[in-house]
Amino acid sequence: MSRTLLIVIGILIALIVGMAFYITTMFQEDQDTLYQVSTIQNLSAGGYDGYLTIGEIKKQGDFGIGTFNRLDGEMIVLNGTFYQVKSNGTIYNPPDNEQIPFIMLTYFEADNTTPVKQLNGSDLENSLNNTFPQPNIFYAIKIVGNFTYIKARSVPEQSSPYQNITEVIKNQTIFEFNDINGTIVGFWCPDTVGGLNNPGFHFHFISQNKTDGGHVLEFNVGNATMQLDYTPKFYMDIPT
Repeated sequence: MSRTLLIVIGILIALIVGMAFYITTMFQEDQDTLYQVSTIQNLSAGGYDGYLTIGEIKKQGDFGIGTFNRLDGEMIVLNGTFYQVKSNGTIYNPPDNEQIPFIMLTYFEADNTTPVKQLNGSDLENSLNNTFPQPNIFYAIKIVGNFTYIKARSVPEQSSPYQNITEVIKNQTIFEFNDINGTIVGFWCPDTVGGLNNPGFHFHFISQNKTDGGHVLEFNVGNATMQLDYTPKFYMDIPT
């Protein structure tokens, strides 16, 4: 084998290894990206028509919250499975062709794990606000275990012309759960993203047996484990 051929083969091997490393690095970096469809400002103003499907967006993450076409219920994405909490309290697994007007989605990989016992939601949020290591990034938050109390809601499917979200939630359905096992799925957004999303906490809940859930209004932790995923990157699909 000639020396020239050996050099060419060596260069090709180096290029292949480099490309593999680059692709792997890109994939790892994507794990730390919050993917969002639309803005919270658009949704709150009545932007309830979906324009991307679950099938189109599910490759963007395995953990998230959002809503469905025409604001038809609350969304929880846990371990890659999508759940739809309707206003009557029933929970469905929506099909891939279901359209989405708003979602926050990421690949969850815990950077921090903490036991939580006998703590109400407000005190937990205050504690987190004082301990987040970086104030200008997103945090995905998963709390798994027993909750002594959860107050949640869902909203009914809307019809055009749409009212804004303030009017819609006047007709929300309230659910109250006591001594229930399940998972809180949510995010904390920094002040710098106001308009794109609401700064602060946004939580949804689904029970362990997948029969109860909704958008969390209040909660008290009995005995649970909380995990944080530091998420410094952000990508948005905007309605066209």
